[in-house]
Amino acid sequence: MAEQFLLPQATSKVVKNFVKTVKCTITDLAHADVGWKPESRLQYEGMMGLNGQPAIVGRTSLPPHFYIEIPAKTIVPNNGDTDLVRQLSRGKVPAVLKALDKLTSAVAWAEGRNFEALNMELAKGNVSICIYHLDGVEVTAVERAKVEAFPKKTS
Repeated sequence: MAEQFLLPQATSKVVKNFVKTVKCTITDLAHADVGWKPESRLQYEGMMGLNGQPAIVGRTSLPPHFYIEIPAKTIVPNNGDTDLVRQLSRGKVPAVLKALDKLTSAVAWAEGRNFEALNMELAKGNVSICIYHLDGVEVTAVERAKVEAFPKKTS
């Protein structure tokens, strides 16, 4: 599954406030079988443009993560409970993410208008925000369990 946005550093409190306010869901842990190993960390660093790592070409070796899933037509308000939108990223390698609409990408996102970019994407369809770090640590089943009480996406 690919996402439109990444949330590089999240806290369970900020995620909880967002999910409650926006009335969206959290997915199960993805790539749990890959784990956080030197190789998967290098993949993450390459996606995010960290530590001089080369850009990645695929997603299969990325480390564990989960998603905030926002349904289409949702309007995300700009308030204290949705502050995580200000921290959204597209990483260094947008090619491994879902593409943004040309207008969203060229205007709102390029100009740093994160709320506008998110809402423009939501006008077209569902949006995913990927989380690799929660409360200052790499996401594993333990960190994912912190958000277990949050509304969960069902297939």
